[in-house]
Amino acid sequence: MKQGKNKVKVIGSGLIVVGILLAVIGLLTGAKFSIINTGDGLKAVGESDRLQEEFILEEYKNLDVDLADADIEIIPSNEFRLEIERLDGIEISHKVENEVLKISDEKSANTWFGFSMNLSGFTDKTNIKIYVPVDAELEDAKISSKFGDIHIDGISVDQWVIQATDGDVAIYDINSNGLTIENRFGDVTASDVKTHDFMIEMTDGSNEFKSIDAVNTNIKIEFGDTYFENFTSQGAKIESTDGDIEINGVLFGETMIESKFGSVYLDLANKESELSYTIKSSFGDVYVNDKELGVKASHSAKTDNKMEISTSDGDVEVTFNEE
Repeated sequence: MKQGKNKVKVIGSGLIVVGILLAVIGLLTGAKFSIINTGDGLKAVGESDRLQEEFILEEYKNLDVDLADADIEIIPSNEFRLEIERLDGIEISHKVENEVLKISDEKSANTWFGFSMNLSGFTDKTNIKIYVPVDAELEDAKISSKFGDIHIDGISVDQWVIQATDGDVAIYDINSNGLTIENRFGDVTASDVKTHDFMIEMTDGSNEFKSIDAVNTNIKIEFGDTYFENFTSQGAKIESTDGDIEINGVLFGETMIESKFGSVYLDLANKESELSYTIKSSFGDVYVNDKELGVKASHSAKTDNKMEISTSDGDVEVTFNEE
C-alpha cells in the first residue's frame, strides 16, 4: 500500500515538473498566459490583443469620465486629443456633445463580473490619456474610475470632482474654485494646488499634500495618515478615525482637527500671539513649543484666528514661530 502511494506521489511530482517546464517554454515562445472574462466566455489574451487608438477631438468645456476598470491621465497639451489603449473586446465609448466630453466603458450583460488571471507580466488594464490645451477654460470635470489610478497634471478647471473606489489619485499644478476627491481604497497625493474649496473623503489610504493654498479645507479620513507640507489655510476641518496628522504651514480663520486614534503634529509659521487655541487629549500628552503641558492646553489672543485640536488616543505637539 505504501509503495502504491509513493508511486502516485512520484508521478504527481513528475507531472508538476513537466507542467512548469511547458509553462516556461510557452512563455519563451510567446504563449498567452493571461485569461479574462468576455461576453463570449473566458479568453486567453496577450500583447497582440492590445489595441491603441488616437482621436483628435473638437473643443469642449466639460469632462465626464466614468470607467469601471481603467487608469486615467489628464495631460496638458496644445490640442484636444484622446488616446485609448485597451484589450480587444473592451469597448470604450467617447463623444463630445453639448460641449461635454463623455467617456465610458461598455460591457455586455455577460461581463458584469471582471474575472482575470495573469500568469505573466502582461497587463490587461485599460489606459486612457486625455490631452487638454493649456489655455483651455474648462468649467466642470467629473472623473470616476472604480478600479484604476487617476493622474492629473497642470489642468485648471473651475470645479473638479474625482472619485476612485480602488486606486491612487495624484494631482499636480491645479488652480480651481473647487477640488473634491472621494477615494475608498488608495492613496492621495497632491502638490501645487490653489483652490477655494479643498474637500477630501477617504476610507483607507494615506494623504500627502505639498504646497496647498485653500480658503476652505474639509478632510475626513477613516484609516490612514495625513501629511501637509507648506499648507496655507483660511479655515480647515480635518477629521481622522485612525491615523496621524502632520501639518507644516500657516493656519488662518477657524481650524478644527480631531483624531480618534493617532497623534497630531503641527509646525506652524503662525506666532502664538496670532492664534487662540484649545488643545486636549484623552489618552496622550500635549506639547506646545516643546513644553509638556499634560493632557490639555489653551491660549487666548486678540485675533479671529482660532484653533481647536482633540485626540482620543494620541499625543499633540504644536510648535509656533517665535521669531
